[in-house]
Amino acid sequence: MQKAVKRILSISLASLLFVSGGTAAVSADSLAAGSAQEPQTAAAASTISADMSYTQYLQAHPLQLSGEQITFEAAAYTDASDVTVVWDEERQKNVLHTGEESTVRWTLTVPREGSYAISLEYCPLEGTGATISRRLKLDGAMPFDEAYNLEFTRIYQNAEPMQHDAAGNDIRPAQKESFVWRTDYIRDSLGYFGDRLYFWLSAGEHELELSALQEPMALGTVTLISAEEKTPDYATVLEGYRQQGVPVVQGCLDNGLQICEAEANEARSDLTLYAVSDSTSAATSPYDYRLQRLNCVGGTKWQDAGQWLTWKVEVPKTGLYRIGFRFKQNFVRDITVSRALYIDGKLPFAEAGELRFSFDNRFSVMLAGDDEPYYFYLEEGIRELTLQVVLGESSELLVQATESLTALNEANWYLMTFFGSSPDVYKSYNIDEQLPEVMAILSEQAAAVERLADDWQSMTGEIDSSVSQLRQMALRLQKMTEDADKIPSLYSVFKDDISALGDLIVAARQKPLLLDFLFLAEEGAELPRADVSFLASFKYGVLRFLHSFVSDYNVISSVDGSTEEAITVWIGNGMTGGRDQAQALNQLITQNFTAVQGIPVNLQLVPANTILTATMAGVGPDVALQVGGSDPANYAMRHAVADLSQMSDFDEVISRFAPASYLAYCYQGGVYALPETMSFPMLFYRTDILGTLGIDINSIRTWDDVINVLPILQRKNMNFALPAAYTTYVMFLYQNGGTLYSEDGRFSALDDKTALDAFNTFMRFFTDYGTPYTYSFEMRFRTGEIPLGISDYTSYNLLQISAPEIQGKWGMTTIPGTRRADGTIDCSAPSSGAGCILMAASQQKDKAWEFMKWWTDCDTQYQFGKELESVMGVAARYNTANTEALQMLPWQAKDRYALLRQMESLKGIPEVPGGYMSSRSMDFALRKVYNNNLDPRSVLLGYVEQINEEMKLKREEFGLE
Repeated sequence: MQKAVKRILSISLASLLFVSGGTAAVSADSLAAGSAQEPQTAAAASTISADMSYTQYLQAHPLQLSGEQITFEAAAYTDASDVTVVWDEERQKNVLHTGEESTVRWTLTVPREGSYAISLEYCPLEGTGATISRRLKLDGAMPFDEAYNLEFTRIYQNAEPMQHDAAGNDIRPAQKESFVWRTDYIRDSLGYFGDRLYFWLSAGEHELELSALQEPMALGTVTLISAEEKTPDYATVLEGYRQQGVPVVQGCLDNGLQICEAEANEARSDLTLYAVSDSTSAATSPYDYRLQRLNCVGGTKWQDAGQWLTWKVEVPKTGLYRIGFRFKQNFVRDITVSRALYIDGKLPFAEAGELRFSFDNRFSVMLAGDDEPYYFYLEEGIRELTLQVVLGESSELLVQATESLTALNEANWYLMTFFGSSPDVYKSYNIDEQLPEVMAILSEQAAAVERLADDWQSMTGEIDSSVSQLRQMALRLQKMTEDADKIPSLYSVFKDDISALGDLIVAARQKPLLLDFLFLAEEGAELPRADVSFLASFKYGVLRFLHSFVSDYNVISSVDGSTEEAITVWIGNGMTGGRDQAQALNQLITQNFTAVQGIPVNLQLVPANTILTATMAGVGPDVALQVGGSDPANYAMRHAVADLSQMSDFDEVISRFAPASYLAYCYQGGVYALPETMSFPMLFYRTDILGTLGIDINSIRTWDDVINVLPILQRKNMNFALPAAYTTYVMFLYQNGGTLYSEDGRFSALDDKTALDAFNTFMRFFTDYGTPYTYSFEMRFRTGEIPLGISDYTSYNLLQISAPEIQGKWGMTTIPGTRRADGTIDCSAPSSGAGCILMAASQQKDKAWEFMKWWTDCDTQYQFGKELESVMGVAARYNTANTEALQMLPWQAKDRYALLRQMESLKGIPEVPGGYMSSRSMDFALRKVYNNNLDPRSVLLGYVEQINEEMKLKREEFGLE
């Protein structure tokens, strides 16, 4: 754990500041307005970045164990906010309930200086179900970067036995959280440094601070330990068993084996660790060629360090057993994945902390210890076996690679601020003289990456694509070091190399493993077969093939008996489209709708673009989900969908949503869809870079504030991101009090002075202020080329997954607004989304309406969002339109606050006949102004006539005035 590669040179971003004073020029009233609007926004980078990695911290404070132990109760805090002291009857003591915005400080006295691990006794409290996250400070400062995000796992169990649908297929049982007390060491969230982190404390008084980033939890006892807890090796443990006369068990198990199905686990650390189906082998237990059996657990859902699964096993007799597994590791070629095996919560011996599972395209059967199987001591009774994901032998390589990535990112940032993202390859920049620090980094990292390639090859035993990629990267770094004039021509490839190294680290951290079952085995017992014979495999393959001709894979659910009274629901290809999402919805329908309302539902996965044609052919659904923003109104113009405003309880149902979310579904006084999803823009920012430049994100409240900070960004070859899109123009239009159409919806209002001025203001960002017209927001935000910009709030999910190296160094807040004449700031923004529609041809409108009410209800939307995230991770966080459900989803408190603030200023985009011509013409106008440097007002006026002509034709087509 203590072995780490020394980072050659750390460059303070503050040294990159060439701007005098380094502070953005913003008005005092803007700052005041910003502070009043959003007090939860993150402040300067210094408060969230230690500017030191844990490896550097260990170099500055080598491990020194004093043998001391300090214990105190969390309820005996010095200072705190958002906490409650609660008497725990079962434990007979006070415990501390900490909220999701809590901060707790304790004052402690350290008798002897040394390195201390911190153990917390904690219990999750009911929240949104997200991972519990905390930030730790010592004496008012973070000791190292890894202390920014400390994660504490929850415990989940099946809430019911395995269920089956009408056809006999397994249905994943609902899960529940178990609120029990656990004791665990504070460790890094990525699993690089084993089971604990050490903090250096001098003798004397210190302040320990724990701040909540996400989710509430209860705290009991806090313990600081400066002592070594070494687990003995297998040889020592086995010799001890022999001296004690512990027997090797024989004759207690049927055929010498006791199998425990992996999907029947007792508890798990994540919602994502649910049972999955694998039909690639007839030997998988259980197996049925006709039906879907949830017969395995894991795969890519069980790949992140720290995730664990626990099984309860009944041991018939005390003694020594073998423990084995039937598994498939066909995910990571040439690399073994590792698991730590705990028995009743304890590691039996050191080698059990890294059981290795090798790559194979097929299922394998292995005893723990492989060629030299281990004996495990198990006492008679119910025992708990836990398998936890560990990085194993790759952890040190990942530390090396991460240190190199950090250094190269700093060098890249330095180069970018020096000559921009596209340097002139024919210009001599004298980089070796101007940027000697960068040359030192490149030189040292050339050697470091070469060593990394050698170590990677030693680990895998192969010269795979990763090794080749690292060697090529080292060679290019060496060329840049030897001849600084080559840096501009190699800079583009250099940036690609950095991205590739980041992707390699993300991939290497993933340790997926699919587990069919685990088993206890007596000495000499015949092990289960990894696969069936060739003839049996051929037989089941033929049967599955023949059965495919009689299975309708579009039907997600089926109902018992007659389907005459069942309503048909189509789910398309939107955010909730896809088989995994449809199955999650089907499970909710079966358990929470049909079982309660008594209304059967045929859920079918059908492309959304077939709805209208199918309805005209008389084979359409009763309800269609995830119908795009403009489609409901377009269907209403063709009398294909029902007017929901005619339903008796419509007013009550529509109050679940912000008015902006359903404006696009209104037509001729009716409402033709209920909102399901809603998206809108947010302002994303890099706290580390803005803090270095002296830009306070709280001061950026208006577009004038953005214009004021642009010179600071652009002087360092960075920029602001503003999407060149129709919806962005609508944002400027709404903030200036304009509208898209005349009050009666018959004419375009884009020839109004307000609309023309808004378009001119919008286009000046590209023509006068130099903001980029086309770009990849996620990529440039990740590299720091765009540390500030507007993007849809769903980009949050993508950044959480794709940019782990900037975790804790960015955030999002409300978009800039336009200051009105009365001094207020208008932050209006358009929203878009999808909704569910009731077809006019439906013969069961009342039942269909009941389904739509249930589907858009807060509880259902929350449950569905939670299911999506459990199936696909944070990248699939559901952008529900139900405002109450949105607040229940697992957002960090400050992010939830920002989203709700922005939702208060959302406005919808109305749909009128021929209205599609507005967005189409705006796209043309944007390109024409940008490419030809024409006057924005004149260009936009030229398209208004075309918009009006198309609107006139469509009104005539639909028989309107």
